Amino acid sequence: MTQAVPGALMRLGTRTPGGETYDLHRGDYNPDELSISCGVSVMAAAAVRAARGLRH
Repeated sequence: MTQAVPGALMRLGTRTPGGETYDLHRGDYNPDELSISCGVSVMAAAAVRAARGLRH
């Protein structure tokens, strides 16, 4: 896809430090809740930065 249009990939760690590792597609997947707000912040900042770049 990124050969046709610009794109990006971000990997977000969701394991509680020292906690158990879960596969993403398992019924008992249990992400660290703090990782969600961190991921949202990073993606929002990237969107704002990209939008600013489009205006120039």
